[in-house]
Amino acid sequence: MAKPLPKKSANKEKSQIQLLNIEQEIQPLQTGRIQVATTGLNLMNTIEFEEWEKIGRTLKLFNRSNLWWLADWLNFGERKFGEMYSQALEGTDYDYQTLRHIKATAEKVEMCRRRHNLSFSHHIEVKALEPKDQDKYLKLADEKGWTIAELRGAIKGKGLKHECKEWRKETVEVCLECGKIKK
Repeated sequence: MAKPLPKKSANKEKSQIQLLNIEQEIQPLQTGRIQVATTGLNLMNTIEFEEWEKIGRTLKLFNRSNLWWLADWLNFGERKFGEMYSQALEGTDYDYQTLRHIKATAEKVEMCRRRHNLSFSHHIEVKALEPKDQDKYLKLADEKGWTIAELRGAIKGKGLKHECKEWRKETVEVCLECGKIKK
């Protein structure tokens, strides 16, 4: 039985979980004017621009989701079947190291923290952080449109750019978020 999905993330913000209705999402690929194969897509000349766009959005959605699906499938298999899950790895076409890497990312970045607007690679960058820091950096990357390199730099303390909004007045004023001193 599937574990119920949390409605809110740990930091009380609106959950980033975007549930899919697979039947609805796959409809653009089932119009009869498209042939889907494991090695390609054959689109008939009768497809209009709007339908072509819907197909593109579906492909993008599935592409963004497939590593999460695979990783969560692997974690479930390990929890439920133990060592038997390794037998299933043969059917994935990924090498062991890659599977171990994506499996660990999904294990360490809980579903309620994942951001559908960010790539799987963004989440790889935060997997070693504490959950509250994962939330912080994923939120910043999402809001500011950071590349993976910008997120990595921010985590390492290089290039974390924000506008200081809250100041604490002492002998000097200090930004409450980063500790920068106001001159």
